[in-house]
Amino acid sequence: MKYFQFNFSTKPEETGMTFPQVQTSRDLIPVNDPRHIRGKGFEFLHDVYVPEAIVHPDAKPSDLLSVVFTSRLGISAKLKMLLEENTEEGLFQFLPMTVHYLDKTYEYWLLNPLRFDMQTINFEKSEAWLCGAGDTKVKKLSIGSQNDFEKLSKAVFLPERINIYSVKFKDNIQKDFIILRNAPGIRYYVSEILKQKIETAGLTGISFEVL
Repeated sequence: MKYFQFNFSTKPEETGMTFPQVQTSRDLIPVNDPRHIRGKGFEFLHDVYVPEAIVHPDAKPSDLLSVVFTSRLGISAKLKMLLEENTEEGLFQFLPMTVHYLDKTYEYWLLNPLRFDMQTINFEKSEAWLCGAGDTKVKKLSIGSQNDFEKLSKAVFLPERINIYSVKFKDNIQKDFIILRNAPGIRYYVSEILKQKIETAGLTGISFEVL
């Protein structure tokens, strides 16, 4: 199956003239409050506080929204509905987020990953690196399996980490939406089928990079 990296678009006609679109937020509780989403891991979250996002006046709201205060994806109700209809349960959690743009208010969602599909990677054909601070490449590694990757990852300590570049998937994968970690950071991938559905729906703010 053919896959594409699912990422933010910076087309001015879709997202405006500045990136990220959300550069400031409105916090009604202190950032160090244990309920605040800052510092939360990728797990099912209960009673979590999500700041109100403020879209820069030179930007525009789009269905996929770039948000500076979290690495999670900001998504519109239309994109949320499409993902719910075309992905398996338990892959992610939707957290409600209020978005302000000029004098208007919108209801958006943060996509909170719950599972990473590292078993879908063909490690022999992908490129693995030991990386230092800022994901600077230090040493190229030979990794043959997910088991090798997990063992090596547990053997290094921050700021070092094992990252996967030039991701290649196994031939028999049949998933429409894949989330990876250490690729580097969190990366999202969609099948050609889901890509076509997103494009047909006219959803904005999204780019697709072929693998």
